[in-house]
Amino acid sequence: REARCTFADIGCQVPLSHANLGSHLEECTQGHLMLLMRAVLDQRDVTQALQTRIADLEAENRELKAAREADKKALEYHKADAAKVLGAITNQVGTIEARVVVAEKKSVQDVKDLKKFHEDGVGKVHKRAEDLEKEAKKRHEVHQQHHSAVVDALKGELAGLKTSLSELRGSGTEAAARAPS
Repeated sequence: REARCTFADIGCQVPLSHANLGSHLEECTQGHLMLLMRAVLDQRDVTQALQTRIADLEAENRELKAAREADKKALEYHKADAAKVLGAITNQVGTIEARVVVAEKKSVQDVKDLKKFHEDGVGKVHKRAEDLEKEAKKRHEVHQQHHSAVVDALKGELAGLKTSLSELRGSGTEAAARAPS
């Protein structure tokens, strides 16, 4: 009956029968040792290559972790900076709105005063009232135009900040997506 050499897995290809297996093992000891030595050297080469690959991957992993941390820090900085800018703009808008309210109240009061002078019917006062009314309307228009311009500018800045904040959030998401798990 046919048999297989114990060293067949490492390269012994001698055809054997069950009866001559023992004598084959005794006669080919040196050849089997050579096959074992070649297998050990091959495994050593593979082990060294794998150790080099592991070291390279570990170094790459350290670099990626450092880059991810740097991206996280940059994102936090930009978020904080955007929050500061947004807070400052919000304060400016509040200040401008308060000034507009004061100006509108003054304009309304000026119009009321002009109407009172007008109702008095006194010639000189009547003329003065007309002049004051015109002046008040002009001031009111100027304040309205100024207010509109300031509000439009602030809306533009706010839209720009929102876009910047969206971009910052987007870059943080991309950095997180690139980072290895």
